[in-house]
Amino acid sequence: MSSTPDAMRVSDDDRDRVAALLREAVGRGQLDLAEADDRLRAVYSAVTRADLVAVTRDLPQAAAVPPAPRSAPSRPATRSSAEWRSWLGVSLLLLGIWAATSLAAGHALFFWPVFPIAFWGLALASGAKGHGCRTLSSHRS
Repeated sequence: MSSTPDAMRVSDDDRDRVAALLREAVGRGQLDLAEADDRLRAVYSAVTRADLVAVTRDLPQAAAVPPAPRSAPSRPATRSSAEWRSWLGVSLLLLGIWAATSLAAGHALFFWPVFPIAFWGLALASGAKGHGCRTLSSHRS
C-alpha cells in the first residue's frame, strides 16, 4: 500500500464534508441536480482521498478535499460552565448559612460546608456523571 495522502482511506465524516461542498455548489449554481447526484454517488462510494478529490477538482472553493480535523490529544471532557455556576451558587449559599449560624451563636461553628462543597467540586473536576440508578436489565444485550 502507498503511504501518500491521496491513498489514505476516507471516513464517513470525510464523505459527509465533501457531500456538503457539493450541496453548496448546487446552491450557487455551479452544478445542476443530475451532475450533483452523480457526484454524490461517487462521494458515498469513495474509498480513498483521491476518489474524493476527483469529485471536487473542478469546483473553485473545493480544489482539495478539506482535511479531516485533527483531534487534540484526548483529555477528559470538561463540565459545562452551567454546572460550575450551580456549584458556585450552592457553595456561596452554604457559606452564607454557616456564617449566619456562626454569627447567631457568637462564635465560629464547625465548618461543615467544606464537605458538600469539596465532594461536589471533586465530582465535577473528575468528570463523574450521575445518571441515576442503573438496573440489571440495562447491562444486558
